[in-house]
Amino acid sequence: VAVGDSFAQDEDAALKTQRSLAYLNFGQNVIFSTALSIAMVLCSNGIMNGEMTVGDLVKYVLYACNEICIFRKDWLMVTQIMD
Repeated sequence: VAVGDSFAQDEDAALKTQRSLAYLNFGQNVIFSTALSIAMVLCSNGIMNGEMTVGDLVKYVLYACNEICIFRKDWLMVTQIMD
């Protein structure tokens, strides 16, 4: 294998990895945004029916965002260990 071929293969692998991570990130954002939107609609219906308060809505949104931050922190720790 020539040196130029090795560099080309490494570059192709890096581009494939970057592309797949971009797709994964996009998919995660779609899932999170959709779930958060559904939760907000359900909570707003509960508020309009008098079953919930605005504080409940804030509590659920903050809880969801907190869970995402915890997963992100854990993921970053795992990727740093792997490097």
